[in-house]
Amino acid sequence: MMRRLEKSHDQIIGYSLSGEVSADEYTQLASELRDEIAQHGTIRVLFRLSDLGLSSFFTALDERLSFVRENSDDVERVAVV
Repeated sequence: MMRRLEKSHDQIIGYSLSGEVSADEYTQLASELRDEIAQHGTIRVLFRLSDLGLSSFFTALDERLSFVRENSDDVERVAVV
């Protein structure tokens, strides 16, 4: 499951990922981040991971790093906790 953190504001965006995260949720997340980049120019992102299975953890990490590589000029900072 994926949800946007309520304390997200301006170019600082946070997400909580737990349990199993679907491919549709990853697609939605990337779309939201691209929208934020379009609105703010650059963004800072927090990913809070909890109760993810081992395969979901590595999938989530790979997805995050892929997005950051593709948008490296637009992502100032990334935190994964």
